Amino acid sequence: SDQEIRNCTIRLIGSKYIDFLDECTKYENFKIAINRLQKEKKEKRYDQELVLRYLALKNSINTYKFPVTEFLTKYLENITKEQVSFDIVKEQYIFKKTFDFISKNWKSDAFSAIMTNGQPRNEFYLYYFDAITIAIAKNIDDIEKTNTSKEIVAAIDIAKKSNELNLHKTGSVENVKARIALFSGEVESIIGC
Repeated sequence: SDQEIRNCTIRLIGSKYIDFLDECTKYENFKIAINRLQKEKKEKRYDQELVLRYLALKNSINTYKFPVTEFLTKYLENITKEQVSFDIVKEQYIFKKTFDFISKNWKSDAFSAIMTNGQPRNEFYLYYFDAITIAIAKNIDDIEKTNTSKEIVAAIDIAKKSNELNLHKTGSVENVKARIALFSGEVESIIGC
């Protein structure tokens, strides 16, 4: 897989950040949140790629370009070579708080579509992963300060079914940024940013 190749090639430069990605995949609330991810994908380290994707989009959305594989590889290479600032302690704190929030409020349903009967599908949707994780991570401290968890969960559940989101489901640069902006806007309007 792309991540398995990345693990080999980047490790030649240094292993600190590959080890950090691996450590994040073992965090229980992350595992709960991505539980609907197919077993075959987990075996090919897609869980590790999801952590990398989350970090790259959160920290470097302005440099995001297609294809995503090259974007992720370049981001990991840049932090490994320390060409970009990356504070492991801070990133671990935000990662854990983000997935604590997601796991507590949705369990394994956060990244699942909602059927017309209100039940979540037993599938993992990457476009939800991008939008929800970044919207929460960018605002996690303010979410906790304002005690608005219930309102945020409701707003995100509504945004998941919105017509606007349907316009931005592909992986193009514009659509990824639009999804993140849509969900971030919902969260920020509730916490008053």
